[in-house]
Amino acid sequence: MSASAAARDDLTFYDILRRLPLGRSYVLRLFLVCFVGTHVPLVAFTVTVLLGGAVPLEQSAPALITLLVATLVGTGMTLVAVRAALAPIVRSIGALRAYNTARILPDLPLRDDDEASELMATVRIVCERLEVELRRREHQASTDALTGLANRMGFFDGSVRILNAARRAGTETALVLFDIDRFKSINDTFGHPAGDAVIAAVAGIIADVAGEGAFAGRLGGEEFALLLPCTDAAAARDVAERVRAAVARLEVEACPGRAITISGGFTALDVFREPGLDGAIERADRALYAAKEGGRDRIVDAVETGRRALAAL
Repeated sequence: MSASAAARDDLTFYDILRRLPLGRSYVLRLFLVCFVGTHVPLVAFTVTVLLGGAVPLEQSAPALITLLVATLVGTGMTLVAVRAALAPIVRSIGALRAYNTARILPDLPLRDDDEASELMATVRIVCERLEVELRRREHQASTDALTGLANRMGFFDGSVRILNAARRAGTETALVLFDIDRFKSINDTFGHPAGDAVIAAVAGIIADVAGEGAFAGRLGGEEFALLLPCTDAAAARDVAERVRAAVARLEVEACPGRAITISGGFTALDVFREPGLDGAIERADRALYAAKEGGRDRIVDAVETGRRALAAL
């Protein structure tokens, strides 16, 4: 007999129970089995007496009553015990349901005393391993492989958490956009591996200068974004200028003799009026464009760009 056929045979009795009109309760089905099993002696004794057994009916009445009471007590005790014995299955189902709907890791005991404890331990181990794998894949999906920073999707997803925290705390937040100057020339002159080395080096500087609490991402190509919680426009300019100065001192071995510079545009966010980053990205991008037009290797405030645009009207 094949393993699959044997497995089907193991489920034959369960399939019979499953078809009973008792709703979705597995516990109720087991209660029915216990009820029938504990009443077999009582039914057998009653049938024997009624069919004219060796003991007359009037003499067997006390024994019948005793047997009935004992059967009912035994049934109650059996049902309570079965319900308690089914707790590992019920808890395992609840743990799987909680993880499936809310990714809540199960707090089940890690023992292997019997099949029930092995079930709970297996559910916990499988869920924990699955969570590790899911987090690894989520990290891969939201992380830029070259720089280790958040990729575009990861940056916008992560910004939601940061902006929500800023709203709860009532703190200021700022956004900086950076772009490596004349990056196409670097690729054309030294090759794409050299360009990758420059991108990785600049990303490292952004992360180091910004420090903990800041959230940096590579939006694509040679463009980077930096979200600065608890930061006003003046502090954002300071961070951006320190990044620019550090990049200007950068020497990349793959690009001998080549000066590396970046331009940047920054803006403050009104987290209570702006639901997301779209408006801030647009303002910072205009400031970044102004930095490029102004000669590169500089940082421009979006407010200054707005004033110039109004003055030109």
